[in-house]
Amino acid sequence: MSSGKALENQAAATGEAPFYIPATGAASRPRLTLKHNDTFAVFDSHGDIGATTGTPDGLFDCDTRFLSHLELSINGEQPLLLGSAIRDDNLSFHVDLTNADFYEDDRLVLLKDTVHVGRTIYLGDGSLRERIALSNHGAQAIDLTLSLAFASDFADIFEVRGVRRKRRGQGWRRILGGGGVVLSYRGLDETLRETALSFEPAPTLQMESAATYALRLAP
Repeated sequence: MSSGKALENQAAATGEAPFYIPATGAASRPRLTLKHNDTFAVFDSHGDIGATTGTPDGLFDCDTRFLSHLELSINGEQPLLLGSAIRDDNLSFHVDLTNADFYEDDRLVLLKDTVHVGRTIYLGDGSLRERIALSNHGAQAIDLTLSLAFASDFADIFEVRGVRRKRRGQGWRRILGGGGVVLSYRGLDETLRETALSFEPAPTLQMESAATYALRLAP
């Protein structure tokens, strides 16, 4: 039996439950902070940066925000939070997530709590590293996409706090071979600032603002 058929059967069985409440969205997210020397990062409890507009999230170094958006999605949807914990040294934290109910043509094709996603995030030496591990707790293999969207506005700490600049510098992006992107910004002072992102293994699809993996998870 194919995995798609198995998921359809699972959805049909679930749909018959009279009091089933679909899980498709995320609640409000508290903030967590990591810090090492002149570098600090502000995340939400899911491990994302800038998933909610108007927040002070970001990866900062010497009072400049080098990463203003880093958001993980499964099949284009935000995962659900199981729990997160920061270490006492404020250098790393771990997040446990699971998939929300996923629908296609009004049919439930992936039941919530089937896929576990573990995110472990480390900060140190002016860089941010993340390890993502996925596991399938269902009875059949699952095909899904995992994406990481990213961006940087290179705002200084005063802009993040609400100060508006009349003029700003120029930003651009370029894709590197082998799974990577460089986000660049030349300020009005002619200083060049850059954020280099690398992905291992290389993503299935690499774009200037997102890396996407097409995955098959064995049960």
